[in-house]
Amino acid sequence: MRGPGIPPGTVCAELTGTIDVLPTIAAITGKSLPADRKIDGMDVSALWMGKAEKSPRNEFVHYTSRGDLEGIRQGDWKLMRTGLKKGAPRLALYDLSTNPAESDAQDLSGERPEVVEELEALMDASHDPSDGFPLPTVDGDAAEIMKRKTQP
Repeated sequence: MRGPGIPPGTVCAELTGTIDVLPTIAAITGKSLPADRKIDGMDVSALWMGKAEKSPRNEFVHYTSRGDLEGIRQGDWKLMRTGLKKGAPRLALYDLSTNPAESDAQDLSGERPEVVEELEALMDASHDPSDGFPLPTVDGDAAEIMKRKTQP
């Protein structure tokens, strides 16, 4: 990384994403985030400035704009759910420490069902049904999804 206030040669291997850029730049410049919309990113300026060693993120969820794929990463684990528009979702689990290319030949979803269950629950809990980008296979009845999200 490079920029004002960022120590030269700073390298950040912590879990962050482009979604974090807006809240981070706002924090660095002292600006407020827009109040009229939901901002999913987090302020990671402490990482950028070398004042923190750990990301505020425990996991990172990603959805494609086409709505046919979603994934979650937590540490070295990455769970992908594909086929969301086709009505036949498929799960694949990768250990990025041994399979950084996410080779389907090394899909561990059958061998590590407890990791799949945990990551899928986190992915579901982070998902908000959207009228603009519906995921029919995942959303089902939006009211049922919201009810599930609000239960302890």
